[in-house]
Amino acid sequence: MPESPPKLAHAEVHYRATTLFRRCYNCGHLQLPSACELVEDPIRAEDTCDRWTEMDMLPRRRRRREGPSASPPPAAGPGTDPSAA
Repeated sequence: MPESPPKLAHAEVHYRATTLFRRCYNCGHLQLPSACELVEDPIRAEDTCDRWTEMDMLPRRRRRREGPSASPPPAAGPGTDPSAA
């Protein structure tokens, strides 16, 4: 799997608090629950940056950030079937 480019620093994208419509929570780059595919963590849903992109402008849907909880559970080995007890 190809490596992702390094994420941008908050200062590079003018990451800031806002009261306007363009917020991280309605940006196409948001990765639920609180990450961005372009900007380094931490990301707050109520903030914004200069890379804000309307969700409908991106070719894919918003997705959850992959992590340990996104992995399938390990396969049960011999003698680990709870229904066999």
